[in-house]
Amino acid sequence: MTESHSAKLLTFVVATYNEESNICEFIESIPPSIAKYSIFHFQDGNSTDKTVPLICSAIKRRPHLDIHLNVENDFGIYDAWNKAIAICNTPWISFVGADDRFISLDYDLSLLLAVGNFNFITFSGYYGTTPYGQALPPSLKLSSFIKGWKIMHQGSIYKANIFKKFAFRTDFKICGDFQHLLAARDVIISQHIPLILLHVGTQGISSQKSALVATEASRSFLSIEDASPLKYLFAIFIYLYISVHSIIRR
Repeated sequence: MTESHSAKLLTFVVATYNEESNICEFIESIPPSIAKYSIFHFQDGNSTDKTVPLICSAIKRRPHLDIHLNVENDFGIYDAWNKAIAICNTPWISFVGADDRFISLDYDLSLLLAVGNFNFITFSGYYGTTPYGQALPPSLKLSSFIKGWKIMHQGSIYKANIFKKFAFRTDFKICGDFQHLLAARDVIISQHIPLILLHVGTQGISSQKSALVATEASRSFLSIEDASPLKYLFAIFIYLYISVHSIIRR
């Protein structure tokens, strides 16, 4: 990290692998209002296409953007995120996809990041054409994720110190962020902003493998050792909910 990075408030982590069709449009979507206090960290898993050269070109062509690139083999998106977290030094961290696109906010997010006793910020948004972005209750319990689990994970902003105790589990391929919130529920203090930070892309694996989403979402409940026996009922419920919902959408 360069010396300029230390003054920034927020790092947006983008895990990439062969994203040459998306990377330029993603970078072009970054609004100046967010760029002025943010770092954009690309954690690339040794892409074999033009992803890395395109990011390097953007670093040279767009010096106003604080772009950092790390190229390293990984074992999936959550392993890539953990690697990025280990070298980020901003007080806040967010995770976005290369196929996501920023929307200019008429809102000074930097003021919110500088104050407050919360450590997790969510936004409203769209997944394709479906409205997303439910607020989580101030105090999270297992039941909170049954009623309000449809939060906008992409673009959610975490206080970096959360990850000192709760890393992402790399045995999850899709629902590691959901499992992470369940595991960290006792320390999460959530703030919801009913504004759209970005349009979420639909090219991710979660859009294509609903059966795996249902399995991992339910397994997320079962992975919580300190949870009550109700976690088994919640696991069954969420598996059936996602499975039925995916059938209806077809």
